[in-house]
Amino acid sequence: DDEGHTPVRHPSLALDGPLAPGAPVTLTVDLRRQASPDTAGGALDLGVQDPRWEKLDLGVTLVSAGIDFDSGGRGTVTIRRNRDSVAATVRGTAHATLKAGDPVDVHAQFWDGTRCCGMAMRRFNVAAADAAAARAPLGAEPPTTGRMAVDPDADKPDLTVYITVLDPSTPGLLHWRLVTEPFDALPPKLDGFVNLGKDPEAEAAELFKQFANLPRGDHARAIEAFGERLWKRAPEAFRDAYWALVDHYRRPLTIQFTSDDPYLPWELMRPSRRGEMHPPLALGHAVARWIGAYQGWLRNRLPSGQLLVVAPRYGTASLRLSLAEETAQALVDSYGARTWPGTRQAMLELLEQPPDEAVSMLYFTGHGLVNAQAAAASAIKLEQRESLSADEAGREAVMLGERHGTVVFFNACEVGATAGAIGDVGGWAGALLGRRFRAFIAPLWAIDEEDAAQATKLLFEKVVREREPLGAALRELRLQFGSVSPTFYSYLLFGDVTARFRG
Repeated sequence: DDEGHTPVRHPSLALDGPLAPGAPVTLTVDLRRQASPDTAGGALDLGVQDPRWEKLDLGVTLVSAGIDFDSGGRGTVTIRRNRDSVAATVRGTAHATLKAGDPVDVHAQFWDGTRCCGMAMRRFNVAAADAAAARAPLGAEPPTTGRMAVDPDADKPDLTVYITVLDPSTPGLLHWRLVTEPFDALPPKLDGFVNLGKDPEAEAAELFKQFANLPRGDHARAIEAFGERLWKRAPEAFRDAYWALVDHYRRPLTIQFTSDDPYLPWELMRPSRRGEMHPPLALGHAVARWIGAYQGWLRNRLPSGQLLVVAPRYGTASLRLSLAEETAQALVDSYGARTWPGTRQAMLELLEQPPDEAVSMLYFTGHGLVNAQAAAASAIKLEQRESLSADEAGREAVMLGERHGTVVFFNACEVGATAGAIGDVGGWAGALLGRRFRAFIAPLWAIDEEDAAQATKLLFEKVVREREPLGAALRELRLQFGSVSPTFYSYLLFGDVTARFRG
């Protein structure tokens, strides 16, 4: 049967012979027309190709906690129309410390240039001496949720940083994979490890509290000091590649983080080398992040449709945010936004029974409450002393993101923070991305009401009126107002760094 111009393929990882301690390893990586029973990973949607397409090359990278791969684990799979693909062959060496029966997980990412467009994983068992290769059960859930896709028309980031927890028993040990278009000055090694220790969550939570209380005008030094610490903890391969990219392009970069690490905002790293110091990444470059488990739902195309604004009218004077209500009305007047009631019943109706007309963006301005011990319990405060938690927004009944791909912008204290929850990334980011919302913008720490209004004004002007990419618009916000208040440093983007509303 002809695959047509919207082909779909399935990842397959195979080992040539038994896996033995200290022995050479040869892995075959393929994209087949039928699903492989031994390889975990969703189908790969190759996007809308030219009707006359005949072949398509996708890069592949491999990483494993038990195997050192040659040439950075890189290879190429050539997909041929209506025929078997030409598989990639990647060689390496198994760790000598492995023992018979040990499980070894091999993770694969597929790349369209610098855009990650597919993932897969297979678990192998170390064979006993002289034993033949044996099929090992997967023993793990697929490494990504949702169908990943090649998007030929998408703007590609200059650099994608894929951060993986290879061993759940050591969540502080992270593997970084860097993918960028090749040029002569790039360092030969484009991956490395970083160890965050036993309790990175507590460290990050304490820092966010400090940032919220920094005095205006004196906050930048504290954030820069934190960024310098982050820079020193990043792998040497990242630091070398960053300066190579800066020297090569000589312009602001677009950097996409996709991470299993829910704790540290690597976007605040402050790069330095002998004789040169840069501002934090988030000021110097367009940056965004995504949660690794939901890589299958990362999309470059943002939906068109109506803008909904929620500004709860709190009943007590201590909670009343008059400027937030004024900001909401300004969005109605300037952009034709539609107000939505700030009650719990109305919010649940919107999330679970979306209107027929597409909702491109949902904007909430009000109070938020973060729970550092249980991020899924973090909530936004609504009218009549009610609230809505992140856990409730992540239920299967929530259909707004799945139906419309809505972008969510929360202008509320601390709701952007994430933390480990039930073995996954908790908080609002995890809840919304898991329900297929296309992007989420929110502050990491408590914010100033006046500054939040200014942030809303600029972001809507750049993103909605001028159609700038989300990552670039947030960079401009930090660049223009970052010296004024810590509020402007706090906004984090979960989404595709080059995504924009196209009208």
